Amino acid sequence: INSQGRDDLPEEQFVKFEILTGVPSAWIFEIAGGLNTSVQVQQFALDNLAKKFEWLKKELKKEPYYDEIAWRENDEGEFDARDIISLLTCFNAELFPNTTADGEQRHPVEAYEKKSKALELFEQNADSYQRLRPILKDILVLHDTIRKESQTFHNDAGGKYGNLSYVESKSRGKFKFPFIQEEGEYRLMNGALYPVLGAFRWMVEIDPKKNVARWRGGFKSVVKLWQASAAEMLRITLGTSTELGRNPNAIGKSRNHWANLHSRLALRDLQSKSQSGD
Repeated sequence: INSQGRDDLPEEQFVKFEILTGVPSAWIFEIAGGLNTSVQVQQFALDNLAKKFEWLKKELKKEPYYDEIAWRENDEGEFDARDIISLLTCFNAELFPNTTADGEQRHPVEAYEKKSKALELFEQNADSYQRLRPILKDILVLHDTIRKESQTFHNDAGGKYGNLSYVESKSRGKFKFPFIQEEGEYRLMNGALYPVLGAFRWMVEIDPKKNVARWRGGFKSVVKLWQASAAEMLRITLGTSTELGRNPNAIGKSRNHWANLHSRLALRDLQSKSQSGD
């Protein structure tokens, strides 16, 4: 019935329902994908149906921010499964090694540039992502820590954080940082945040005994390295922003910027270890 109270549809209309019973659970994903023709269902929703996110859910289930993550389309949440996968991609040192024999490096720009590509990497390299499970919660904490604390480090260095083109502000209320259960008036946009996070892939290694990822020196060493390198990394980000016309999206897609932050962080870490005699 339209706004004038008239039913303009022809009388002979129908809606088609199809009910399948007795279908093995292993077939549900394939059937759903095959029927996904008229209204496109997001790939991450199909992956959820195929139970590819179960280990992520189990790891995060008891965390206070669990309900902030949408695992299916139309679920409410500050983040969805693709965001979690993209963050894991930033730290996947197997797919994006910190060092290579030929000196050529690839950085996980896909994590920011195209989340569908990050999801595809997750689907095709399930084992390498599952090996990141022990550091998953730390990655989320680091995400919010950098996103929130950047204001302090930038201003302490003499800058005006709120004037940056890659910083968001709110006219009312504050931003939530659910992974650290805090709030703030500003937050770093993803275009500036992801390359910084990707640099900390330098601190990820595979435990040869357990065959899972761990932080070199533990997570406290990661936080300490962030605090020691924050001002420099933010200064580099500002320089890149200026070169690229103050475009936050261009920062996140700049392969040179990702590489520069990663090399600077690695150098600072190695210099620190050299000075301490480690």
